[in-house]
Amino acid sequence: MDPDTFSIVSTAPPSYREVETQPWVPPEGELERAPTFDVGEAELPGVITETRSHSRSVTPTPHVSLDHSLQQSQQAASSNSHNEPGPPSQEVVLAWNPPSPAPAASTPKSATYLFSPSSFNTMLLLPSASNETADTRPLYHISVHLNCLMPSSFITIIRKGARDSGEYVGEFEMGISKETSTVTLGRRRSPISSVLTTSWSGYRDQKLVRWKMGHTEFMWKIATKPSYNATCYLRRIGSEPSPEYAHLVSAKLSGKVDTVEERLTSIRIRRAGWAFVDHIVVSALILERMRLTPTSSETNALFNYPASSLG
Repeated sequence: MDPDTFSIVSTAPPSYREVETQPWVPPEGELERAPTFDVGEAELPGVITETRSHSRSVTPTPHVSLDHSLQQSQQAASSNSHNEPGPPSQEVVLAWNPPSPAPAASTPKSATYLFSPSSFNTMLLLPSASNETADTRPLYHISVHLNCLMPSSFITIIRKGARDSGEYVGEFEMGISKETSTVTLGRRRSPISSVLTTSWSGYRDQKLVRWKMGHTEFMWKIATKPSYNATCYLRRIGSEPSPEYAHLVSAKLSGKVDTVEERLTSIRIRRAGWAFVDHIVVSALILERMRLTPTSSETNALFNYPASSLG
């Protein structure tokens, strides 16, 4: 070593191995100190403290965590709650008063309806203001369309209610066509010539028309003077009176018109006729079409109407 160089004497720190192997010796005076505990302090649950003499060493007891102690207390409370009887069960009684049954639908009374135009090809069967009931809803929606394959023949469609989307009732086609005129009610279609048959009564200005389609059959008694009107009734053989179903009155074509009912064609449905109201209205429309069709020896051959019904 160079003599001019000063050596710095340093003490290296002890190794970790030496620290681990050497026993720990407390400083002087610490052994005389004995652990003291304040009796007044609250002891933690689960922690046991012991006070020993100054001459004996203190051995701490195993530490119990607060979470473990709390869990034990909860388990104890839970076991106690299982052992305790629960509140008495209460019986639930449901009381229900059923509504009174709806009254049976009664047969509608007699009512008058007007064939009232609503557009160029549509009309509604509207209740008359003279009816006793306050019902103002249209009974039928009636529309007329031409046959695109034969524009001189027209199809009249009848639906329930006030719209063309109402429940389908039936239809009939009449006009100038080679094909015979037909009538449809529901799913049944028949030639008008087989449904309507005409016979003259014993009176000059009166004729009888029979309607028979399926199981429905009734008569129309048509009077041409002093004014055109038709009465629908059930035909019975014998002296028993026949119940009246409906009464059809045509609109006034000339003269003074005082009321709306005189200006429009009207039909009065009797109480007994409501069971056949679809057949009654369809047959009344066909009779009115025939009545308003020009009749002569020249024109009769043009229309596909029943020959016996014209004139």
